Amino acid sequence: PNDGFVKVTLFDNSGKEILTLINGYQTSGYQTAEINGTMLSSGVYFYRIDFNSNGKLISYTKKMMLVK
Repeated sequence: PNDGFVKVTLFDNSGKEILTLINGYQTSGYQTAEINGTMLSSGVYFYRIDFNSNGKLISYTKKMMLVK
């Protein structure tokens, strides 16, 4: 609902950071990000969305399954 700084990061199941999908200021509204899974193996990954607006940090971590 608000503009702010957004960072979307992908981690493997051991917690190692694999890549950063988004890292910058985003306007409010619907946004998308695509992952090119050709360099990744099948398995469980986690992605974390960090949102910072007006000094308030909101962070979500979700599980994702990549099947080739």
